[in-house]
Amino acid sequence: MFAILVMALHFFGSGAGWSNFPFANANLAVDFFFMLSGFVLCHVYEHGMKTRTISTAKFISHRFVRMYPLHIASMIAMGVVDHLYWGKLPYVDGPVWTGVLNVLLLQSMGFTSQWSWNAASWSISNEFWIGALILPVVFQKVRTEAIVLAAYAGYFFLYNSAHTIHAAYQALPAGLSTGMVRSFSGILLGVAIYRIAAATAQTPANPSRWKNLSALVEALLLGGIVYVVYGDARGNIEFEALAAMPFLIFSVSQSGSVVARILSCRPMKWLGEISYSVYLVHFPMITLGVYLGMMKITNPYIRFAAFAAVVLTLSTLVYRYFERPIYKRYRDLFVPVGYREEVSERVKV
Repeated sequence: MFAILVMALHFFGSGAGWSNFPFANANLAVDFFFMLSGFVLCHVYEHGMKTRTISTAKFISHRFVRMYPLHIASMIAMGVVDHLYWGKLPYVDGPVWTGVLNVLLLQSMGFTSQWSWNAASWSISNEFWIGALILPVVFQKVRTEAIVLAAYAGYFFLYNSAHTIHAAYQALPAGLSTGMVRSFSGILLGVAIYRIAAATAQTPANPSRWKNLSALVEALLLGGIVYVVYGDARGNIEFEALAAMPFLIFSVSQSGSVVARILSCRPMKWLGEISYSVYLVHFPMITLGVYLGMMKITNPYIRFAAFAAVVLTLSTLVYRYFERPIYKRYRDLFVPVGYREEVSERVKV
């Protein structure tokens, strides 16, 4: 669902010249993704890394193969589409320099001033490197209290330095970018949310004991976040929406409420499966759609509905025939064969 909000941001924003358009704050959906990513990665990998059934090499290999192939494919597609539309590669920091950075997943790590190639991929850069360099240590050595403090210290630094989360490439003190801090804090907070949820699952604090109240709270939190995302107010309200996200993720993961059941129904699971494809496919498709005459549909909401249907269909195909097969076949690409055999024997014992 949040991938569709990001798609709406880019669709309506580009169509309106980035002025007075709906979903102007859908950048917040990316911060929700960061938290959710930390939550899911903690669930899938932390125990295995602590017990040494999953190595750091395996974790990094899984993340790289999960993210990189579609990133490169969408980057190439964006370059082709941009050249068709503009007659050149219109990147402020230069196509060669930005191309190298994109290939190395460094495009939003403080080396450029603006978007380039597939602009949506800025978060992929941050998420991969934060995950590869920090999470293996966090999973094995860092207490939850320290994780929470580090996450909120990052948000506090961002609030005081930029007072907005909107510009992913904005330079901050110490050579950091806004995107780097958002990714760091969001992913760490997701790890903390998972640990706290796991620890409270069998206690009176378990939201499943209060399903009706949980449903009300979840609906209010989700509604409030979407309300902020739809508008264009910046500053304090962005950070208020950020503050609501951990509580929503925690409650939905535990409560079993009607809201939680709706968010875990089959259509939502399908959207979750294809969300990465939607996230990377939609941006080149916007430029291609304009090039092919999409703007002839004068009503922007009808135009968006038609565009979203095309993107969701294409993303489903990309997920089934590109993203998922590559991940299944090559996810242990960087794991030494000897280590795979050693772990296999250890698990059997």
